[in-house]
Amino acid sequence: MKRIAAKTDEWVRLVGERVHQWDLSLLEAISENPTLRRMPFMWIILTCLGDGYIWAIISFALLLFGRPIDQIYVSIGLSITAVNIVIFRSLKVLFKRARPVYMTVSLRALTIDKFSFPSGHTCAAFGLAFIFSYFYPLFIVQITVYTVAILIGLSRIYVKEHYPSDVIFGALLGPVISFLFLPVSIRIFM
Repeated sequence: MKRIAAKTDEWVRLVGERVHQWDLSLLEAISENPTLRRMPFMWIILTCLGDGYIWAIISFALLLFGRPIDQIYVSIGLSITAVNIVIFRSLKVLFKRARPVYMTVSLRALTIDKFSFPSGHTCAAFGLAFIFSYFYPLFIVQITVYTVAILIGLSRIYVKEHYPSDVIFGALLGPVISFLFLPVSIRIFM
């Protein structure tokens, strides 16, 4: 039994090392990409919009100019986003993976946590993209919200606040949480 445990530990360590090497290689490839580096302000704006501003603007517009049902959809989106935040923050504390680049003391560094896995920005963005796609099943809406979510995730790698695996896991986790909690939220708010 000890031999099996030792082999398993060794296998997990090797897989972890390989994933970390892949993460570092892809992180550098994205953050140092000459094409992406032509638009540094765009990536910074996208990562800041991923703080929740873009979703707040869309929600506020739906509350002001939308139909009464849109107010219910916004309530559902907010409730699921709250669940998303609790889950991804709990995972960050559980895994305690350091960010790729140590955040120096700045206003931005004071507003984000120090852990990397999973990407909360990406988790929330893809979770909300799932909700928008569910309630507004128009092709243009789906393309728009998922494009924004992808760009937010990519921006998190570009600014070196997350490894690619953090973003990939966040992109998978957000929609799963939304899918699981959507029926509960619909029952509560509709």
